[in-house]
Amino acid sequence: MKSQAKDKSLFELRKQSEGVAALLKQLSHPQRLLILCSMVEGEKSVGEIEEACGASQSAVSQFLNGMRLEGLIEPRR
Repeated sequence: MKSQAKDKSLFELRKQSEGVAALLKQLSHPQRLLILCSMVEGEKSVGEIEEACGASQSAVSQFLNGMRLEGLIEPRR
């Protein structure tokens, strides 16, 4: 019985580790981290983030989309 519980626990850990790894991947890029840090103060438009981080509009939009897909941010128009 203990073996089944251990196997289930290991399965759950593996499943969760994939999500955590994806989250850490989003945070591991310096520009993405800078974008997130700039948003700590509150909502910002893409233009405001672009100006604060010194990144192009295209790069900011791509980074924000990746963060949205990982559930790090929620977009608003």
